[in-house]
Amino acid sequence: MVNELKYSYTNESLDAIVTGLDVQHQDVILAVAGSGDQPLALLEKAAKVIAVDTNVMQLELLRKRTELLRGGSYWRFLRPKEKGISDGVFFSGFDGSFPSKKTRRRYFSEKNRIRTIAGKVDSLEILEPMEVARAVEKGVDFTKVYLSNSMKETRSFPLPDSLMCILSQRLPLDGLVYMSNAGMYGFFQESCFLPPNIVLDRELTQIARDREGVWKPAIYRKVV
Repeated sequence: MVNELKYSYTNESLDAIVTGLDVQHQDVILAVAGSGDQPLALLEKAAKVIAVDTNVMQLELLRKRTELLRGGSYWRFLRPKEKGISDGVFFSGFDGSFPSKKTRRRYFSEKNRIRTIAGKVDSLEILEPMEVARAVEKGVDFTKVYLSNSMKETRSFPLPDSLMCILSQRLPLDGLVYMSNAGMYGFFQESCFLPPNIVLDRELTQIARDREGVWKPAIYRKVV
């Protein structure tokens, strides 16, 4: 278990995540917490987001920022003082578009987005590391899953193969799974960790990649 803050802001495109998962108002999304930016961005359009992470410091950061939003402290939310040990490891993508604190601030400031999210913070559930497996096994219902690159870094979302099968059983027909870093050289690839009834959705994958500077996300859909 990691007990040091790794990221204070995301280095992924929030637009790619929200668009790639085709978030709808009825969706319940199971999401890796990461910096907290990703689950909060998903919350704007979803009915509910369940955030999970084995790094308790990332969960504490998400709780802190949730309270800032609940209290209307938007300025403090948009200009965080925290610093993670991996912040700035990637300064820019191959096309110079790697997200920064400035792009984070711009995203949450657009279209009155921050106020919309602030009004929905009670629809965000944060699970402690030991609660994740139990929650999935007990039958938490969700329609979509955001994995980030956690299947590359299993510390973030430690689901063994048996639980990945349970996860796929909970996912409804046409449910989606978003994974980052699923092919750094731009090619599509099938999942090597998801059950065979969850297959690559090429159209949504391309949509997400058009909005992502470096990470090569893939979106998978449950078909049977």
